[in-house]
Amino acid sequence: MIWENAKVVKTFIDIEDHGLFAWSIVFEGASWGQSTGNRVFDANVIKEIVTKFGHWENLQGKLVRVGRKYPGGTLVVMRDILDDNIEVLFDKED
Repeated sequence: MIWENAKVVKTFIDIEDHGLFAWSIVFEGASWGQSTGNRVFDANVIKEIVTKFGHWENLQGKLVRVGRKYPGGTLVVMRDILDDNIEVLFDKED
């Protein structure tokens, strides 16, 4: 896993362009920006995010660590900036 420090700059929970109820989180790092992409709403994932990282409305501005399987790959996990035991996998099958 490739880990990088990041800041949450935007969050989204709404109906996306194709009519699906979806969510996403946009992150910025030292010289990059990337989103989780719009993901079909999964109440279990959202519950895990807010349980571990706080209210959805307060995620913006939060410093975290994000992980990808390879450089430039899709973001698959978000961790607390200080505690590696606090993390959320975005796709449970990853």
